Amino acid sequence: MLSIISTTKGDVWFTENRANKIGKLTVTGEIIEYTLPSPNSAPFGITEGHNGDIWFTEMNGNRIGRILPSGEIIQYDLPSPGSYPSFIIAGPDGDIWFTENQSNQIGRITKLGEVTNYTLPTKHAGPVGITSGPDNALWFVEINGKKIGRITMQGEIPEYLIPTQNAELHGIALGPDGAIWFTEECNKIGRLSLL
Repeated sequence: MLSIISTTKGDVWFTENRANKIGKLTVTGEIIEYTLPSPNSAPFGITEGHNGDIWFTEMNGNRIGRILPSGEIIQYDLPSPGSYPSFIIAGPDGDIWFTENQSNQIGRITKLGEVTNYTLPTKHAGPVGITSGPDNALWFVEINGKKIGRITMQGEIPEYLIPTQNAELHGIALGPDGAIWFTEECNKIGRLSLL
């Protein structure tokens, strides 16, 4: 298991990277597994869409997957080969946003499966974690670029240096205080105030 979320229905969904499955733990304690149609897809990030669908990334499969309430699995191929999609989040615009670690892009996919890619200003930045901010934008971390990035709904991407320049950044989340919190692999937690 790599990523886990709790949905608005109270179920817990998770990715089973090596088993090539998406798992669901219902509120009654039942575990349901969905085997992906393509072998060795390596599901990683997972999120709930605005209409209750479950969206996930397939790192090795170079796809974005979607599970409908009926249990049907839909897969969308990404236009950049070997992009290594990692984390994924529902954006404030109704679309789904995700990081593409190897192609150095932030991706956006609509409910119809239309993909738009935005290339980061820093080469080989390696975007990983992504979260929706309180400012109608998405925030992400760059594991190689050692920066925090922000992408607007128009695709503008400013980047912010952090004080600890030797830290690899991985996870990011919106805190209850309205600030952006992130992990640093040098045994630190960082906070970026938006006030």
